[in-house]
Amino acid sequence: MQRFSRPFVPPPPPPLPSSSFFFPLCVSPLPADHLLLFKLLLPFFFLFFFFISSTCCCQ
Repeated sequence: MQRFSRPFVPPPPPPLPSSSFFFPLCVSPLPADHLLLFKLLLPFFFLFFFFISSTCCCQ
């Protein structure tokens, strides 16, 4: 019973260059891909905006 000796750690995703990450946004004909990419990037935009606004306001 040594299967559960350590917790399962998922392997890290392969590193993607920014060019290959933004390339499907330009060439993909399906709007569902744009919506999925928008949903994935939306929290990062909120975090970035919050970080910039808090940094500017606190100074």
